[in-house]
Amino acid sequence: FVQWNALPENKFYRYDYYRDNCSTRLRDAIDHALSGQLQTSTVSRMTTGTYRWHTQRLMTGDIPLYTGVTLALGHPADKPLSMWEEMFLPVRMANDLRTVNIADSLGSQIPLIRSETAIFTAGRPPEPAAPPYYLPLFVAAGIIFAAVLVLLVRSAEGGNRLTMFTATALATLWSLIAGVAGLALVFAWFFTKHYFMGRNENLMHFDPLSIVLLVLIPL
Repeated sequence: FVQWNALPENKFYRYDYYRDNCSTRLRDAIDHALSGQLQTSTVSRMTTGTYRWHTQRLMTGDIPLYTGVTLALGHPADKPLSMWEEMFLPVRMANDLRTVNIADSLGSQIPLIRSETAIFTAGRPPEPAAPPYYLPLFVAAGIIFAAVLVLLVRSAEGGNRLTMFTATALATLWSLIAGVAGLALVFAWFFTKHYFMGRNENLMHFDPLSIVLLVLIPL
């Protein structure tokens, strides 16, 4: 199967970051060799993680990327994962395979992994065990932005033209960000094959109609 898969006509495929990637391809090859026993042993064993949870966990420390991906992922990324689905991550697959038993030629249950040999050990720190808790940071940023905008508007109401210009610029900038992000979410949902960017509740806040405010706010 591996030799067949490496042929020029077979080695290219439509990449799916969760359901068809470099890790799931290896999982499926092993399952193929085991006549489906790997999937049978793991598809009904549920884990506590979701696609979003794992993605956020692995983006610890990169707040801009964490924020963008959290915004882009929709409701399908929040369903609990089976052990079979969790194998989209290489480290999780390695851990999960250690718990799998399969039937041998006599029908007896034996461990899939009999022994292990470490070929290479990475020098980077181990993966985080859980996602970071950035909610207080996001709430604080929102409160500060809103407070600055309120103060600027109150000052502008007193006739200060500089604060009027600054308030208009900040409000227009946010409307631009929200509107463009909303348009991108709608486009990804309805016009691409990004299944996990569909049914995105972030559209309740990043509304494409915010684009209209780019004209209304200055007026």
